[in-house]
Parts: sequence; structure tokens; C-alpha cells
Amino acid sequence: MTRKLLILLLLAFVAFPASAQDAKENADFKLALNLFQDKFFDLALDQFQLFVNFYPNTQQGIEARYYVARSQFELKRYDEARYSFQNFALSYPDHTRSPEAWMRSGEALVALKNLREAALTYERVRTFHPRSQQAPQALRIAADLFEQLGDKPNAVRVLRLLLQEYGSPDFLPSRIRYAELLLDAGQLDQASQECRRVLEGTQDPASRSRALVLSARVSVALGRSREAVTSLQEVIQKYRTSASYHDALFFLGSARESGGNLRDAAAAWRSIIDDSVRSAPGIRQEAAVRLGDVAIALRDLSGARRAYETASRIDAPLQNLAAFKAGRLSEHTGDTTAAGRWYERAWTDTSRATDRRSAMIAGIKAARWLHRPDETARRAEAFAAAYPDDPVTPRVLLIAAEAVEYEMHDPTGARELYRRVMTHRNAGPIADRAVLGAARSAREFGSWDEARNLFSQVSTAYPASAIRQDAERELEEMVRFEILDREAGMEQLALLMGDVIGDQPRAMMAFRLGEISFTQLKNYPLAFDQYTRALVTGLDAAVQPQARWKAGLSAEYLSLKPGRTAAERSASLREAESAYDSLVRRHPEHPLADEAWSHLIALRSRRVTSSSEVRAVEKMIDSARTSAKVRESLLAALMNAAAAAKLRNDAERLAGRLLVSAASATVRGEAMGRLGLFLAARGEDDSAIVVLREFFDANAGHRLMPEAGSALARLSAKRGDVATVQSVTERLLSSFPYAIDPLDMLLFRADAAFAAHQDAAAADLYEQYRSALESDPLVVRSAGLDVIYRSAVAHHRSGRRQTAERLFGEVIAGERSPEILLNAYTLLASLAESRNDLPGASAYMQEAARLAASSGGSSFGVALESADLLFRNEQYADAAAKYSELLKGITADSLVTYIESRIIVSYLRMDNVSEADRRISAFVKKHPRAEVSVAEFELERGRHMLRKDRADQARVRFDLVVRRYPRTPSAAEAWYWLGRTYELDQDLPRAAQIYDSVLQRYPNDAITPRLKLTLGNVYYTLEQWDKASPLFKSILDDEERSPELVQYAMNNLILTYKELGLYDGALQLTRTYIERFPDDPELINKRIDIGVLYQKLGYYDQSIVHLQNLMSTAGSDLEAELRYYIGESYYYKGDYQQGILEFLKVPYLVTRRGPVDWVATSYYMAGQSYEKMSRFDQAVAMYRQILERAGIDATFKTAAQREIDRVNQLTGKKN
Repeated sequence: MTRKLLILLLLAFVAFPASAQDAKENADFKLALNLFQDKFFDLALDQFQLFVNFYPNTQQGIEARYYVARSQFELKRYDEARYSFQNFALSYPDHTRSPEAWMRSGEALVALKNLREAALTYERVRTFHPRSQQAPQALRIAADLFEQLGDKPNAVRVLRLLLQEYGSPDFLPSRIRYAELLLDAGQLDQASQECRRVLEGTQDPASRSRALVLSARVSVALGRSREAVTSLQEVIQKYRTSASYHDALFFLGSARESGGNLRDAAAAWRSIIDDSVRSAPGIRQEAAVRLGDVAIALRDLSGARRAYETASRIDAPLQNLAAFKAGRLSEHTGDTTAAGRWYERAWTDTSRATDRRSAMIAGIKAARWLHRPDETARRAEAFAAAYPDDPVTPRVLLIAAEAVEYEMHDPTGARELYRRVMTHRNAGPIADRAVLGAARSAREFGSWDEARNLFSQVSTAYPASAIRQDAERELEEMVRFEILDREAGMEQLALLMGDVIGDQPRAMMAFRLGEISFTQLKNYPLAFDQYTRALVTGLDAAVQPQARWKAGLSAEYLSLKPGRTAAERSASLREAESAYDSLVRRHPEHPLADEAWSHLIALRSRRVTSSSEVRAVEKMIDSARTSAKVRESLLAALMNAAAAAKLRNDAERLAGRLLVSAASATVRGEAMGRLGLFLAARGEDDSAIVVLREFFDANAGHRLMPEAGSALARLSAKRGDVATVQSVTERLLSSFPYAIDPLDMLLFRADAAFAAHQDAAAADLYEQYRSALESDPLVVRSAGLDVIYRSAVAHHRSGRRQTAERLFGEVIAGERSPEILLNAYTLLASLAESRNDLPGASAYMQEAARLAASSGGSSFGVALESADLLFRNEQYADAAAKYSELLKGITADSLVTYIESRIIVSYLRMDNVSEADRRISAFVKKHPRAEVSVAEFELERGRHMLRKDRADQARVRFDLVVRRYPRTPSAAEAWYWLGRTYELDQDLPRAAQIYDSVLQRYPNDAITPRLKLTLGNVYYTLEQWDKASPLFKSILDDEERSPELVQYAMNNLILTYKELGLYDGALQLTRTYIERFPDDPELINKRIDIGVLYQKLGYYDQSIVHLQNLMSTAGSDLEAELRYYIGESYYYKGDYQQGILEFLKVPYLVTRRGPVDWVATSYYMAGQSYEKMSRFDQAVAMYRQILERAGIDATFKTAAQREIDRVNQLTGKKN
């Protein structure tokens, strides 16, 4: 501080000498500037502020204001600095430092973390100083700041301004970033155009490689995987040292995956991982994660595990995501301990690479599998608090409840959690499990009545539940083995002891002890022993039936006691059967005999293992002296036992019997449901559907409904019965949510749509099914290859080619069935052919042929299709070789003729006429009646001559075909080519006459659509638009006949409608074209046409708005054209002044010469506008611009001179 005061005193002393004013001012300023440059910013600030006070309006005083702001900035007084810079820039806009002041104001705002205001401040450099050196740099910084804010629309807007107004090669990185943002926004056409501009404008390796990678990403998004691969391979081959090399490898993997080539995708990503020295950690980690994903699709689970482990070891953002995926993989393979360890890492993820919901569920599973029940419950509670209404929340709480019950042995805590599940609104699918768990916990806690009620609730409320029998068994165990009245038992024992002292008979004492043990103490081993002892020690005959009955029950109950071994249970059941059998034989007339017989039958039913045993038990039932109702129940139990023992024929026979004879609707329903299931299992689909449908309609709440309904839905889906599947699945989901997997219902609906050829719906449903299946956070599941195959076919048939290719790639990677693989390769070939990738199609067909041969099937058909594909691909040398191989193994005349003719045509199309002639000579001798082939040879000879520019000789050949072979398929095409020869000679009327006659003569020939297009083009050239129009329209009216011509016909019809003045029709058709062909690289011209057509229809305001909106996407090369059309709309609207403003912008916007001279045209229209305003001197000035400007065609100059002469004559002036 002392030093500062001394310097200030010195400054004050220096400031006041009486020297010349200018010298003093210069000295003061120099001193302040020296302080600033020596970094005494606080002193400099004080001195500059003093200087401003003394010299407020001098040049250096103005400069000092700038340095005041600079000093504040260096002192980190950013808020003061920003206002000082801004005030300087606004107060002195013409000062050379004004642009710099705006820049530094932006810097201050960045330092204040006010990024949005900073970005807007940087934009003001361009607003106030558009021609300054700083303007483009300021826009680039503004775009970067908007990106940091996540405001991509404003980033795109600013970059567009930068590139349109300052299109310097120095800003290629900005153009590339602009294209990247356009890609992210889904503006694929514009992104593609920007990539092309970069590639056309530079040879710099860094820029080219980055632009090629970006272009490939756009191509993948547009479904052009082949183009993407070409761009990426250029980077990989030519720019190995560039920063984009590994990006190219990464996206090559993505393109390969998109095209269904999973193995090549894996190879590309593996290359990045292996290059650990040069590849950046982030892209190496992402490649490892993607490699793991594709390895799972390839069914290489060990490879997937290694990839995820590699990714988890790389210190980059996806570490925890890799751990999460490794956990899911371990869970899928059943290694829950390893899954728990991986999931624990995902639980601690703070990077949010894994979404928090999934991470929390992973943490719950980790705690469960690592046997930390208290942590399981704590994490489950946290999830429920964070996501109270999530459909997964009840399942999460159920996991916690089971952990608390089984591992913490805390029935109170478990019961509370189970009750929370029961009352949750999304508990439907697991409500039965929650009730059963609550029942167990209540029993463990000692709440007997509550436990009994809950066990009973499972059976009554959830009759179709898979755990119903568990609940019934536990309820029976509770009833049979829990001692509820021990005091009464002890009292009975005391009375018995008194009778023993009183010397009562021993047999009766044993019987009474058996009764106490059976009824009060529930000690069934003791009860069985005492009943048996009573019987062998002379029990009174009247009581013997009761003793045998109770002995049987004691042994039967004892078999149900938890903890007994299978051998012990079997021994108890044999003892029970023996007691019941003894009762039936010794006391056949006793009332208990019928019940004993029923129990005996039921026990024997439970252990049937053969048909003979089933028939024996059935005979027992038939001979039983029971009611018809009991007999029906016994037969139903025997039917179910036979079904459980896989004695299907016996079970089916009993079901049929009950269906005919049973009086009980319940038993009849059971029999009907079982019979339908048996028929379905045996493959008798028609009969099964009839029976299951009847069962489904008549037994609303039956416990077999979920199983039978699912079978009905599955069989109906195979038949494509969409309505039945829809109604059955909806009813099952509504009535039995606890017993039905909703994903099974979704799959049935998808299969039904697939079988009904409702392909778009099927594709959507399969996607929904797979998404729901694989996104379940609690259970790791994946779709079967059969489902993926059907999904691929549905996508293929519905025209979703890119997804179909990816799915077929998954099928090929994991499928082992030769038939399915063969179909997949064949369909991939058709997909490749449909996008004009004939080499790819040929490769797929060759793979199909190899597969057919290696699998022992007939490969000839596939090989022939492969050869035909090569032929259609114009790979005539390969096709000829392939056809020649096929000739060796066939003898059928028709096939030999066909294949030999293909070989000859291949040589003719290769222009190897000498070889073709040699083969034709042999062919004619061998097949003298093959007129069809000979006509084709002559046609191909004519085409060969046409390719060699020998039109006269070609015409002779075509004329020969039409005269000599008029009934062959080649005749129509020969007429077509005959017409083409006249068209090439510019004899268009003669060509049109021939084309028209061919259409009349061969209206249904395959060449007809092409003829219509060609004839329409001829009429258009002849300006006979009324004749051209119906020809183009007829192609559009029958699109399926020639889909490859639709785009051309629609384009030409638009042009024709415009020539005819049918602007409404042209406008509607142009909109359709834009919608149908979004990938057309020239689509921007159609969008411009929309604005022009609005103008033609008199919708001037709409035209202006539409054209102005195109400015942001059209690019600088088209801005001149757009401005011209906007000017025209103002002109025709009558707003001549605004029209002139637009026209006069055009000459400064033209970036290159094109088919239209926009400069001359705009000056001409500006002149016309001035004339409309009666400002004739200005009009003449505009016309003179045309005369004086270099590069304008002489025709325009002549026309301009005529306009000048006309105006001068009109105004009476001399030239």
C-alpha cells in the first residue's frame, strides 16, 4: 500500500508541471500504459481513470476508457469489466477497438459463468461489425458456448450464419461441426450436403478424414450402409495417421452391424481395442462395450464377458456401464455371485453412464446375491421411495420381503413388506406370491387365524396360480401339524391315566391314546402305533372300523409332514393304503368303507406310472360304491395324475370319458380343458382349437384357463387369426394377471399378425416384445432366434430394410438350422438387390448355395439363382462361369436351353461377339426350334451394335427380330430399341410413332412401363405435354408393376403439369415426391419448387414465407436463387420496392455459374419493378448493368439493349 501511495504522489507531481498540454497528455497516457504493460493493473486502473477525468474527449481519452475495462478484467473484476467494455463498444462504434471490446465483454461474461449472455455478446460483434476481422471468430465462439449450454438449435443457427457469410476454408472445422449438429438434429439431407462441401473444398487429410467419417454416419442414418462402408474404408486406407482413423474403424463397425454383418463389425471394434497405444481411452472403451453387445448377438458369451471386463478396466466414462452389462451377462449365465459383484459397481455409479433406476435395481440384486439381506431391504426401500408408482416397485419389495423372511428370519419385517406388495396398485402379476409370503410370515409369527385366512385366499382368489398347490399344502400342514389346544390334550391324557389305574382293557386304552394323539396332540406316528396296537390286542369289533380309518389317516398325514424323505413318505403311504384296504375288505358295509375306498383310490392314483396301473385304478373307481359326484372327482384326479406321469393316451381317454359322462360342470370343464391341451400337444391343431375355444367360452374362472387360453392363442396365432388372439389375450391379461406373462401374450399377437401377413403391425409388435423382454431390469432374458427370424421377415416384407438386415445378421450369427440360414441369406440377397447392391446380393446368394451344398440339400436352385443374380448384376463374366458349372450336372432339355442361352447373352453383353457367334452356331444346331432364344440373340446383337455407335446396323438387327420373330418375348423390346435408334438420330416423331404402336400392340409386356416413360419423355421434348402427362400418370397409377420407375415418372409428371399450367396438381405431386423420396440428393430443388408453385397460384405471402424458411437449410449456393424467387413474389404481389431490394441482393450472392444466369435475370426484374413504379431512369440503370457486366451471355445483353431503347422511346429520351 505504501508503494502504491508513493507512486501516486509521484504521478501527481508529474501531472501538474506547467508543460505543453499535448506533451503532458502523452506523458500521462504513456505512464498509465507502462503500468498496465508492467502488470501493475491496480495502479494502471487508477491512472487510466484519472486520465479519463482529465481528458474525456481526446483520442487518448477514448483509448483510456478501453484500458480501464482491460485493467478491470486483469484484476478479475469481471462484472465491472463487462459493462466497461460494452459501454465502450456502444459509445464508440467506429473505433478500431470496438469489435475487440465486444469480444472482451464476452470473455468477462464467460469468466462470470454467464455463458448464454456471453454467446449473445459474441454475436453482437457480427451485428455491429460484420466486416471486422473478429466477426467470424466471434460467431465460432458463440456457437461453442451455445453447445456448452446444450442449446443446439442456436448453435446451428450461429454456425449457419458463420458459414453463409464467411465461407472461408479456414472455417472447415466449423462446417464439419455444423454438419455434425445437423446429423444430431436428424436433418440428414443438409448434413450430407455440408459433408460434400467439405470434401469438394479441401484436400487436407484431417478435414477430409473427419468429413468422410461424418458422411458415413449420415449414410448409415439414411440406410445406405454400403456408401458408409466405402467412405470409412477410404479413411482407413488413406488416413491411418489421422485423428479420425479410429473413429472410422468405430463407425465401420456400426455400419457393418447396421447391415447385418456382425462378425465384421466385431473385427472393426477389436482393431480399436488392440491398438491400445494409439487409440484414445474413450473410443477404446466404447468399442469394447459395443464388441460385448455384438458378441452376445453372436452367442459368444465368453467373448462378451472379456469385452465388458476390458471396458471396465479402462478409465473412461463407460466403466460402470460396462460393469452393469457384465453383471447382466453373468446373471444370464446363472453366475449370480459374479453378477452381484459387477452390479455392486453399477450401484456406486456416480457418472450416470447407467440410468439411476437400473443402477438401483442392480444394487438390490447385488445385495441379495451377496447375502446381505439388511442391505437388500434398505436399497429396496430407497427404490420404492424414489419410484413409488413404478411397475417394478412391487417386485423389488417382494425381493426384499423374501430376503428378510429367508435370510434375516424376521417374520414381522417380512409380513410388513409382503403387505405393502399386496396393497400396491401394480401388484397384479405377483399378488399371489405376496399373499403366500404374508401367510408364511403370519404363521411364523404365531398369528394362526391370519395365516389360515391368507393361505385360503391364495386358493380362492388365485385359482390358476402356479403356487396354489403350495398354499394348499402349507395350509394342510398347518391344520394337520400345528397343536392349537395342548391343554385339552393334556386333560384327555390325565383322564386316560385314571382309566389305566382303574384297570380298563388295554386295547381300548391304546385306541383312546391314539385318539388323543390324532386329534389333540397331532402326533401321527404315535397315533398310528396306538391304533395298530389296539387292533392287534383285541379291540372291540364295533370300534375296529374307526381304528383302521384313523390309522390310515395317521399314516397318510404323516406322509405330508415336512422334512420327511421320499422313502419315509412312500413307506407311510403304503401303510395308509394297507389300513384303508383292510377297512374295505373287513368291513365292507360300514359307512367308513366308502370313504376309505375313495382315499385308497386317490393314493393309488397319485403314484401311477404305467397304463396298466391307470386301468387298475380306473377299475377300482368303477367298482366303488360311491356317489356319481365322487366317482367323477376320482376319475378327474386320475386323469390329472396320468397327465402328470406323462401317460398322455390314458389321460386323454379319461378326459374323453368324463366329457361325455360327467354331470358336474366343473369336472366337465376340467376334462374339456385337458383334452384341448392333449390335442394341441399331439399336433391336432384343428380339433384342439375347437375344444379349447369351447372350454374358453364356458369356463370363465377355471384354474386351467391360463394354460388352455395360452394354447388357444398360440394355435390361433399360427393360423393368423388376429381377432381371436386379441380377444383371448386381453381376457387372460384382465382375469389372470398373476398367472400370465404379458410378454407371451404380446408374442402371440405378433405371431398372429405375422401369419396374417399384417407385416407392419407384426414388425412393430415384435419390436415391442423384444424391447420389453430385454429391458426388464429384474430378469435377464433375450428373444429366441426363431422370434428374431420372424421379426426380420416381417421387417423385410414391410419395407423396413435396414432393420431387416440387422436382424438377419443376428440370425445368421447364432442360428444353426440350415433351412432358416438358407432363407435368411436368400432374403438378405433380395434386400441387397432392392437397394441396387447387386454385388452384395450375389455374395449372399453364393453363401446360400454353399450352405445348401454343405447341408446335403439340393443346392442347384440356389446356385441357379446365384448365377441369375450375377447376370442381373451385369457381372457377365462371373455369370457365364457360374452357368457353365451348372451345365455339368443337368440333363433336362429346358434347363440346358435356358442356361446355354444365358451364357451366350453374357458373351454378347461383354461384347465378345466372336465367342458368342461360335456358341450361337452350336446352339442353333442343338436346339433348332428354340426361336425364343434365337430372337433374344439377335436383339442382343443389335444392342451390341448400338453400344458401338453403329445405329444403322443395329436398326437392321432390331427390324429382323420384329419381322421374323413377332411372337417371341423379344419382339416388344426389339420395337423399343428400334424406336431408340430413331430417337438417337433426333427423328423424334418417327420414334414416337414406333413407341405408340408398341404400346398398342403389347399393352401387357414387361417393357410397357419403360416404353411409357420413354414415350412421355419424347412427347415432353416435342412440347406435346398433353400427350406426355397421361403416360407418366399411368406409371404412377400402377406403381407395383414398375416401382423402380416411379420416382422418374413422378418427377417428369411434375414438370409436365407445370408446363400445362396445372399448378395445383404440380404442387400436390411435389409434396408427395418430397415425402416419398426423402433421400433424393436434389430434394432441395423440389422444396424450392413448392415456393415457386405458391407464387404461380397467387399465394404470394405463403411463397415468401416458405422460401425464407428454406434459407436456413439450402446453403449459400442456393441463396441467390431463393432471393430471386422471393423478389418475384414481391413483384407479382405489387410490392415493387421490396422486390427490388431482393433482386439487388442476388448479384452479390451468386457463388458459381449455373444453367440460369441469376445476375442478368435479377437486374432485368429490378428494371421491370422500377418501370412499374415509373422510375424509368433507375430502370435503365438496371438494364445497363446487364450490358456492362462481364460474363453475361450476349443474348441477355441484346435483350437489355432492346429494353433500354423501349424505355427511352417511352420517355422521349435519346440513347
